[in-house]
Amino acid sequence: MESKNNCTILNMDTNFLKLIAIISMFIDHAGYTLFSNNLIMRSIGRIAFPLFTFCIMIGYFNTKDLKKYIKRILMIGIISQPIYILLFNIYTPNIMFTLIAELLLYYSLDNKKWWYIPFLVVIPFLLKFDYSIIYLFIVPIFYYFRNNKVLLCISYITFYFSYLLDFFITKNIFCCVTSCSIFALFFILIKTKTNFKVNKYFFYLFYPLHLLILLIIKYIIM
Repeated sequence: MESKNNCTILNMDTNFLKLIAIISMFIDHAGYTLFSNNLIMRSIGRIAFPLFTFCIMIGYFNTKDLKKYIKRILMIGIISQPIYILLFNIYTPNIMFTLIAELLLYYSLDNKKWWYIPFLVVIPFLLKFDYSIIYLFIVPIFYYFRNNKVLLCISYITFYFSYLLDFFITKNIFCCVTSCSIFALFFILIKTKTNFKVNKYFFYLFYPLHLLILLIIKYIIM
């Protein structure tokens, strides 16, 4: 796939964004598994998913082979799944499968493959993918407004602000936690030039490795 990304007004420093995302993710997972679902740590963790979703879009536009890109993520998802189950004691697919769904949704929107979309709604919902509802909103927000900061900000903030309103209505604390995803927008809007260099496979391997580390610590503590 030829690069056709004309997203020049947002932060293209994706290695830096991925670094922020994996640190946020690690804090989130540590807060859940080691610190009794610590809400502050979980709130910090909400930054990760929007950053990964944004980077997936940039990856989609710049990959030369979408199938290989999907296969790499799928391989990491399969490798991570047993560790994921043991760590969180849940049997739903890990986040890598949501990222694949995001790639396919970007592809669908970009190539007007509208018939893909019902499957990208129903399958993640039935299989209980992480963020199975949220990704259906923020992928189109990033895709359609990637060259318009005003509309991107309005739509993104409105979407996550709805969770804060829901918190005041339902008193569901996790709605308040989810609304903290708004802060990821600062990293996406503000251009950075860190020149942070890292092998691309580091970010792939970090996911199963950090799950394994947390699992070992969890069992040592227990």
